[in-house]
Amino acid sequence: MDKVWIVTSGEYSDYGIEAVFSSEEEADRFIKGQKYSDRFESVEWSLMNLDEYEVKTVYSCSITLRSGEIYDHDDRDEWIQKNKRSQVEKYDASTENAERRSGWKHLGAVSYVSRDHAHKLAVELRQHWIREFQF
Repeated sequence: MDKVWIVTSGEYSDYGIEAVFSSEEEADRFIKGQKYSDRFESVEWSLMNLDEYEVKTVYSCSITLRSGEIYDHDDRDEWIQKNKRSQVEKYDASTENAERRSGWKHLGAVSYVSRDHAHKLAVELRQHWIREFQF
């Protein structure tokens, strides 16, 4: 068994896991047996194989678009897939959104390498943003 089906219900602070099943059919049967079945949802999840993961320190930061000032977020340790790469926050750089997006104050970056690497990713993302909008 490499997958489970998690049945959830609620929203925001009322959101929670109701049950976990080894098959989609069991999850669907559980939901159909509920009085208000439209309030439940079944979501497929893959089970983690810890041999494919390792605990890594996650370094994240935000960069202001106008000034380029960098704000570090708290470092944290998480289980991360061994081959997972660092990432940057996505944004819509289309011309029609340029004016609206110029008011967007921050872009973010996450690195599994170092704080300096997170800063480098954020600066590169800001530079790309400036080029796209000719800021």
